[in-house]
Amino acid sequence: MRIYGRLSSGKRNWDPIEFNSKGKPVLDSAKSYTAFAVRGTWFSVKKNKIDRQVSESVKTLDEAKVLLNRLRALKDGTIAPTAPTLDASGRMRIADQVVQFLADTKTLDKAKGSYDKYKKYLNRFVSFYKKPYANQVTKDDILRFIDWLRANVPTRRADRQNSTIRLHLTILRAFLKSVGVKEFPLREKEWPRVTKPAKQKYSIKFLNRILARADEDEKDAILFALYTGFRRGEVTHTRYSDINFAAGKVNVSDKPEFAWRIKDREERPSGIDVPKDFIQRMRDRMKRHNASLDSLIFTNERNENPDVSILRKIRNVAARKGADVLKSRGDEISAELKLLLQVDIPESFIKKIDMKKFRRTFATTVANAQGIEKARDLLGHSKVEITQMYLAAEEIDIEENHETKVAVENMWSAVGD
Repeated sequence: MRIYGRLSSGKRNWDPIEFNSKGKPVLDSAKSYTAFAVRGTWFSVKKNKIDRQVSESVKTLDEAKVLLNRLRALKDGTIAPTAPTLDASGRMRIADQVVQFLADTKTLDKAKGSYDKYKKYLNRFVSFYKKPYANQVTKDDILRFIDWLRANVPTRRADRQNSTIRLHLTILRAFLKSVGVKEFPLREKEWPRVTKPAKQKYSIKFLNRILARADEDEKDAILFALYTGFRRGEVTHTRYSDINFAAGKVNVSDKPEFAWRIKDREERPSGIDVPKDFIQRMRDRMKRHNASLDSLIFTNERNENPDVSILRKIRNVAARKGADVLKSRGDEISAELKLLLQVDIPESFIKKIDMKKFRRTFATTVANAQGIEKARDLLGHSKVEITQMYLAAEEIDIEENHETKVAVENMWSAVGD
């Protein structure tokens, strides 16, 4: 991804901008630029607004360098101005303050996921906000920003939009506080309210319904999530070397080469015991994929990077029609599993498949066998109260849902129209 400057001479003559080893733009003083852009499918900047169409006039070479520093910092999140950029009035504009805030966040070694979220959400506010300074943000600005988010930032599930908006406001509040705004203009009790969904976990029967539809590689991922209780990032960043094949244990450690680390920076004090047949399954997978101990267990199809689509793949398995599975490989499936293929998994269940439900099932299984403290330890929870909430989750299966509906129909069958 290159940054380009548009020359004042010629018809839309875009000139690529070079940067020196210190990340500063190298501009030809003999040339006159009228605009700068980050070209391609990413973003450009228009008067501090993130946009695909860019045009920001610059009058001097120094102004051009300031703008280019901001463009590059926004583009890759790694380079910030070497000193605070002040305007003619001696004040720092909000777009430059965001760049500085992100640079400070990176310096403080925040988790990559947190940094990426700060960057995305704050740049959205900069895109929306029309005033130059952070201390000019009013309650009305925040309310209009909420409207803007509803119109421009769709969520995968409509019932989660308020959660997304609240996270934007939380990050914006932290930023404004860092630049001297003491009180956030919109009180938290006035923020969009969120209805907390009931906590759920999978019954073993429901998991068997998914496993009956899976091939061997897909079973590896499903069983790994179930037997370890790992978070999604932990599943995708586990190497074969994180498995103690002799002891039958699995653990996971930070992977700085992928800019990833364990949540709260707390590694589990001991590995997680897994069944012997699962250890053999991992050996078989390693052989099947010609992998080494240094290989990640779950990688994407193109290279050796973590498989960020692993959850989508599990959902795709659950979506398979039982009749299609029986037709393609019915001879390989046991009679017991064939029964589970007679009922297809509803879409309402499929779209809600997530790793937390796997973790809650893991928590319940471990707590029942070894006690809640052991479950807390293996889940990596700092407080046992969090583990208790996992154990209290409702156990779900599509068959039980069907039986409940039948019971309701029978219960009210005597009532006339």
